[in-house]
Amino acid sequence: MASIFDEATADFKSNTSESIDRLQNTMTSMAQQAKTRNRFSDEEAEFIRPVNETKNATLDRLDGIKSRILSRRPDSNASQKEKDDYRELLRYADEGMERLRGWIRNIFDKVLDIVREIIEWICEEIDFIDKMASQNSAGDSQKEPSSSNQATNQNYASRTLTIVQDQNEKKLPTLILRLQERASSGGNKIMNWIRSKNSTSEVADKDIEQYVTNNLENFKRELLENIENFQQTILSARPNPAMEQEDPETYRIRSENYRELLRLSTEIAKRMEESLDDILTKYEQYIENIWTAIRDKQDVEPIRRQFNESLNQNMNQYWKPVFDSADDFIQNINQKVISNNTQ
Repeated sequence: MASIFDEATADFKSNTSESIDRLQNTMTSMAQQAKTRNRFSDEEAEFIRPVNETKNATLDRLDGIKSRILSRRPDSNASQKEKDDYRELLRYADEGMERLRGWIRNIFDKVLDIVREIIEWICEEIDFIDKMASQNSAGDSQKEPSSSNQATNQNYASRTLTIVQDQNEKKLPTLILRLQERASSGGNKIMNWIRSKNSTSEVADKDIEQYVTNNLENFKRELLENIENFQQTILSARPNPAMEQEDPETYRIRSENYRELLRLSTEIAKRMEESLDDILTKYEQYIENIWTAIRDKQDVEPIRRQFNESLNQNMNQYWKPVFDSADDFIQNINQKVISNNTQ
């Protein structure tokens, strides 16, 4: 007859065995989940690194620009000319910043449009592959990519560069007028003074300075939001891990395309960092040249034109390769589709 001790020992062994089995199952499940999570970790980390570097470097540069502008503030014993010169510097610094802000916003809008279109196109192209697989016995004419995808494959570089540059050129002559009208309708005396050389509004120096620095802070916040939006848009294209069990072939294709997208986006992030570094350097030079011209009573128009030209130069140097890479990306996937459908 078994003793109470023997029964307790048997129960302990049984419960321990069940607990060990549950623990093993849990650890196996966690390991599988970790494997799924880490499947793209290297490529994603390679993409996120230049994005974070761009955020940090750009915000530091903008803080430095603000300090440089404020370093020109005259002291209490300054002459009236020195005070007037500083007010003019604030005026042109704000004008250049608005120009730069609109240009960067335009760039991000177009880059995000391209990225979203590529992500959507990837999904559509996989659907097309599935459709062709189910219709494999049909004629060769059915193996051609759809007209919508052919349209997507039109040269991104020339199309997008032209759009952005045209929009920048159209915005240039109307920028100040538009802001003046907005100021007039809002009754903002500071903005009226900033935007209009002929404004007779009496505005305190500290109020003008605060207005300009607030605009710079808003610029920083908007730029950071644009960069983060770009990052989240790319990462949102990550294939759903559940698809690996449900549809392994589609998951494989989307995983390959996602890795290609990450490589393209990493290059975009690097170009973005280089572009912003270059254009903020040009803006710093613009501030210094404007300040020298104001103090020496020289014409500022050549300086303004030079800064505007530097925006288009930056576009061609840093962003044209990005759009060319987008072209190559689409063409490479097209070749994969054609290859898959002819096998």
